[in-house]
Amino acid sequence: AVNAAVAAQKEWRNVSMPARGDVVNEIGRELVANLDLLSKLESLEVGKTYVESKVLISNEKYNYFLYQGRNSRVHSHL
Repeated sequence: AVNAAVAAQKEWRNVSMPARGDVVNEIGRELVANLDLLSKLESLEVGKTYVESKVLISNEKYNYFLYQGRNSRVHSHL
């Protein structure tokens, strides 16, 4: 796994910031598309209620990915 990560990083470092932002935004879209499943898994894993897990994922993780993607795009144009 470590070797695969090192190899992937060598390619990733050559990806432009706007393209990185697009990837991060796609991850955010996938989180939204799979919110119910992810909430159920989160609930089972950490013992929170389904609603607590859904709020956690939709507010924290989803927003993180969206804002990281936007920041990547903004900073690449400076």
